[in-house]
Amino acid sequence: MKLRDVPARGRNTHARSRNRWPLALVADVSLSLFVYAACAAQASAAPASSTTAAVRDGMLYLAVIINGQSTEQVAQFYMIGGAFYARPAELAEVGILAGPAPVDAEGRVTLARISELSYVYRPEAQRIDIQVADARRVPNALGEFIARRPLTMTVTGALINYEFTAQPQDQSRFALFSEERVFYPGGTFSNTGTAYRYGECTGYTRLDTSWCNLDSKTMVTTRIGDTISSSLSWTRPVRMGGVQMSRDFSLRSDLVTYPVPSLNGSAAVPTAVDLYVNNVRQYSGNAPSGPFVINAVPAVTGAGEATIVTRDALSRNVMTTVPLYIDARLLAPGLTDFSMEAGFVRRAYGQDSLNYAGDPSLSDSLRRGIGSMFTVESHLEATQHIVNVGVGSLIRAGAMGMINVSAAASAGKANIATGEYVGGVPMIATTTVAGAGTQLNVG
Repeated sequence: MKLRDVPARGRNTHARSRNRWPLALVADVSLSLFVYAACAAQASAAPASSTTAAVRDGMLYLAVIINGQSTEQVAQFYMIGGAFYARPAELAEVGILAGPAPVDAEGRVTLARISELSYVYRPEAQRIDIQVADARRVPNALGEFIARRPLTMTVTGALINYEFTAQPQDQSRFALFSEERVFYPGGTFSNTGTAYRYGECTGYTRLDTSWCNLDSKTMVTTRIGDTISSSLSWTRPVRMGGVQMSRDFSLRSDLVTYPVPSLNGSAAVPTAVDLYVNNVRQYSGNAPSGPFVINAVPAVTGAGEATIVTRDALSRNVMTTVPLYIDARLLAPGLTDFSMEAGFVRRAYGQDSLNYAGDPSLSDSLRRGIGSMFTVESHLEATQHIVNVGVGSLIRAGAMGMINVSAAASAGKANIATGEYVGGVPMIATTTVAGAGTQLNVG
């Protein structure tokens, strides 16, 4: 009995032990998980707080994503109190306009204060996703015209130009026009004149004699000798002998002096862009997503029509047509044109070689491009007894044309001598006449 009972107890004991193993295993696993979770929480708590503190008061360099498209640029941001700050110049580098948003003492603007802009910070990717309207984006410049200063070279030399004319009829007429020119790095001396024979009359008439210096860097021409004074559309030029300093845009063939229209557009995705002016393609290129501006110089003047062809997200052609008006009389914004002359008015030009007025004269013209649609002008003429002053403006009236408005006023006096005989002795009386005049032109 006892021998039979022993195995039975052994089996029961083994069964009870076997039943306790799952409970012990579960307890061990639960305790391990609890200890691991507590340690992990304790280990992660400190770094998280320290990282947050570092980010809150620190500087971040983040990749910038705008409207779902990577800019492939890294910008500098500041996180202060949970808000992101950046400098307006840094935002402009990635194509965002801060606009009128206020800046702090450090010259930074908070992104939350920029209108039509929202963002999401993704620390795991070290980037910031920005959603912004086209009005707050810097347009991508397409077809940018880069002015390159032409190379110049000065040498020393001389030349003679001539033109001979003969009319062998009843009274033979022969004329020889000639130009003598000597040039060197400091300037150019030139003289023109005509030698003639009309029947029995022979002679030589000097036309123009001057020394001229051209400076391509400043686009200023200095001339001493015979010259023609500057004029505007509402003034007249005169021939003078004296000194002239004037702007000469022809010294820079690469410079476009009139306002060039900028054609704007927007692309939802990177696309090809074509520009047609009067049905002639003027530009073809690629534009990234977002707003763009085409600065290609159209090879037309006057009225015209521009068509921009882009492609949308579905690869469909989108055509935008706008009217154009280009006038070379306008000056580009910031350009100044001037001319100043001082000397003596030339008389009997082509008939007398040395006939100049006795009184000195002064002439001055000034033009300035204020905007793409507005150019102001002024003109001054003065002699010993008369002064003439005028102002004017050129205004572009959209695609309809140009409006030219000018007004001038003059004042002066002149001495008029009258003679009479008293007792057979001539008596001379001098009378001073003063006057003033005004002129208004609109065209």
